[in-house]
Amino acid sequence: MFQLVSSSNNEIISELPFNNTGSFAYRYLGLLHFCDGEPNDSATIALRNACREKHNVTIYDGWIVMEYWPNGRFALKPFLLLLYADIFLLSSFLTVISLATMTFYHIRINTAFSEYYRRLQRKVLIALCAQTAVPLLCVYLPYVSILNTPFFDINDFVSPEMSASVVSAFPLWDAAVIILLMKDYRDGAVSMLWRRRKPRVIAVTQAFTTCNV
Repeated sequence: MFQLVSSSNNEIISELPFNNTGSFAYRYLGLLHFCDGEPNDSATIALRNACREKHNVTIYDGWIVMEYWPNGRFALKPFLLLLYADIFLLSSFLTVISLATMTFYHIRINTAFSEYYRRLQRKVLIALCAQTAVPLLCVYLPYVSILNTPFFDINDFVSPEMSASVVSAFPLWDAAVIILLMKDYRDGAVSMLWRRRKPRVIAVTQAFTTCNV
């Protein structure tokens, strides 16, 4: 039986800091030990010269370089980091697909739900799937392209400039998908953008007092 665990569960909440810290540590150590980027490395010098020729900007520090074929020979360390990144992205994608498929299936076969509640849950799940597709298209695919195409010596498949533009558009499309799919949010956005301005009405209260002498 497929069971969703509440996100307010104390065990899950206590695990989140450790998961985030572990993920950060793995990435930091991987970049530190499996990547180049020293100012005097040949690959860093080549990238610095290319950046200066293309953008007229000279950047000396902060480079993270994965040179797969230095001097025409295969380099194991950057390939291992590439393999780890691909496995991480692929496993995340497969996990999302598996959870969404199982949730759709159990919503359909569960007889304890009313038809209205079933439609409501399906609608929310479709919105979540659409929202999940946004980082897949705007973040995962550009990252996979930028990391993998140099290994296969494929140039200009997706330019770094285009990838940066697509990644920076992710927060916009992430919010836009939910607004477009959820009727309450969609109606609220329409009313904010196209509502007619009502004439301002000023109410004046007057009071009269009478006195008999």
